[in-house]
Amino acid sequence: MIKLFIFSFSYLLIQVSGQMFGSTKPNIIFIMVDDMGYHDLGCYGSKTIKTPNIDRMANEGIRFTDCYSGDTVCASARSTLMTGYHKGHTPVRGNSGGIPLFPEDITVAEVLKKAGYVNGGFGKWGLGNQGKDGAAGV
Repeated sequence: MIKLFIFSFSYLLIQVSGQMFGSTKPNIIFIMVDDMGYHDLGCYGSKTIKTPNIDRMANEGIRFTDCYSGDTVCASARSTLMTGYHKGHTPVRGNSGGIPLFPEDITVAEVLKKAGYVNGGFGKWGLGNQGKDGAAGV
């Protein structure tokens, strides 16, 4: 069921963007920031923090305004985003480490790769054990 959700979400993203931008596949840039509130970016209403480059990307693309984090802490929030699993179903349930994503877990990046996308991840990962595959990469 969860794998179907990941596939469906990725497929929907590709289809909607394909309809909006023609037959070419659009670039997909998803920015996930720990401890940032909804109104902390200019494109979402901040008058204090200046984010001109992100604001420009938001104005030229699609902004998703109705979504929620999969958890309140960073590692399991990234895990729910990448796998589509509910926090109770992902092996990464907190920031304590110790249990990485399983090799059989399908991520959004894998689904997009099958659709012809080249993927990259930058910054924190935290979904694998130190010294093991998955510790620091997508």
